[in-house]
Amino acid sequence: MKLAIISHTEHYRRNGEIVGWGATVREINELTAHFAEVWHVAPLHEEDAPDSAIAYCSESIRFVPIPVTGGPLLKDKLRVLFKAPSILSKVWEVLGEVDVFQFRAPTGIGVYLLPFLTLGTSKRGWFKYAGNWQEVTAIGYAFQKWWLTSCTRQKVTINGRWSGLPAHILSFENPCLDTEERRIGQEVIQKKRYQLPLTACFIGRLDDAKGVSRIIDGLQELGPEQIKTMHFVGDGKKRPFYEERCQSLPIDCIFHGFMSRDRVSSVLAASQILLLPSASEGLPKVIAEGWNYGCIPIVSNVSAIPHYVNEENGHLWDVHGTESYADRLRRIDWASEEAWRQKALRGYKTAAYFTFQYYCERIFSEILT
Repeated sequence: MKLAIISHTEHYRRNGEIVGWGATVREINELTAHFAEVWHVAPLHEEDAPDSAIAYCSESIRFVPIPVTGGPLLKDKLRVLFKAPSILSKVWEVLGEVDVFQFRAPTGIGVYLLPFLTLGTSKRGWFKYAGNWQEVTAIGYAFQKWWLTSCTRQKVTINGRWSGLPAHILSFENPCLDTEERRIGQEVIQKKRYQLPLTACFIGRLDDAKGVSRIIDGLQELGPEQIKTMHFVGDGKKRPFYEERCQSLPIDCIFHGFMSRDRVSSVLAASQILLLPSASEGLPKVIAEGWNYGCIPIVSNVSAIPHYVNEENGHLWDVHGTESYADRLRRIDWASEEAWRQKALRGYKTAAYFTFQYYCERIFSEILT
């Protein structure tokens, strides 16, 4: 069986080799064990490749570049439509080479590709909605959610378990862990200690929407008795501002910038807690990755996060409540090493839902049946 994946995953050239955003490329690499060929239709950028971009592992994966479209300005949004004929032509060509497709939404090109893939082809396929299903604000994304809910009977996978949805919409975890990482994570947890002071980390885009300012406010309240080191992994325009704020803290704050997956795993393995008080999320893979290495999440209760994180395997903060994130951190019993360990063990078990093995099993048992 041959599979086509159509997405907005960023691709780049690095020393003459095509590389793409690591999370999606790893997923596609895993799919090669189940499909004879995987064709990936996605944009090719001219910028230098970030460290998070990786190469495909198999010659059975065929990358088909399309123009880069979308952006914050009106002219950027109009470019989505101007480039539509050439993108539709490439998608049509690839569909003729495969047996089944997967389209990854929401994305700007989804405004016209969703109707095309629903009405314009008889090819079997499914749609993967990777965004925040419950909190859709952009008009284009709202249209795509409405279309996937009302205008297609093909399977749609979403983050989280929501009641009252049509039968063709399935709750599906985003995979991010392979068998070797599970083995290594188990060894890390067996050796990890949760004695004060702890090491904490944040992994993601450095901006206020992701909660970086809330984290710094919380660190000011806690002090070095609870947290001795804080790792910030990621980058953003406000990074210099955050670095300056952290200089006044009695805590060792380390800003790493973007890192390769192996280095991110090392940070998670060295940390006991993951701080992520986002204002809006789908279901961040970093929570599952943290669980795998015994890194306990202290996160906001947005979107699908409460469907997996609870007081048994982490700590939730009500982003819409009256309690600040700093106050939520103060309420935690930091000195209870055994409580931390039990949360870590239960988190490791929860992370099993985010393995590539479980994901591929569900594709063939629930979608491609």
